[in-house]
Amino acid sequence: MVEARRDDLQVRIMFSVDTEKEENTDKLKVCQYAVHTYLHSNNKQSDMRSFLQKWYLDEDRSVSGFDGPEIPDSDLDDVNRVLLSQRAWIVSHKINFTPTIILNNIILPKGYSVEDVTYLL
Repeated sequence: MVEARRDDLQVRIMFSVDTEKEENTDKLKVCQYAVHTYLHSNNKQSDMRSFLQKWYLDEDRSVSGFDGPEIPDSDLDDVNRVLLSQRAWIVSHKINFTPTIILNNIILPKGYSVEDVTYLL
C-alpha cells in the first residue's frame, strides 16, 4: 500500500514507551532500535521500511527474541529524547490504544486495522 501511494501518503510511527519505567526491557530495546535506525540512517525511508518488513513479516517475532544490534551509549540520549517526546505527544492527545491510525490529522476510532486503511484511501 505504501509503495502504491508513495507520493501522497506519509507514515509516522510513534512509540508509547516510558524509558524510565521500562529501562532494560525488551520492549524498550525494540523501540530504541527502531528510533536509532531512523536517526542514524543515510537512507531513512528504505532502512525503516526494511526494519518494519522484517519485524512484521516474521511470524516468529517476539519482543523477547529481538536481536537488533547494540546501540552505542553515545546515541542513547538522543534516542531516548525522541521516545520521551513521542510518549508526551501520545499522552497529551489521550491516545490509549494501538495501533492508532491517524489519517489527515483525524484519529480513526479503535477497531480500525492497518489493512482497513487501503479501503479508506
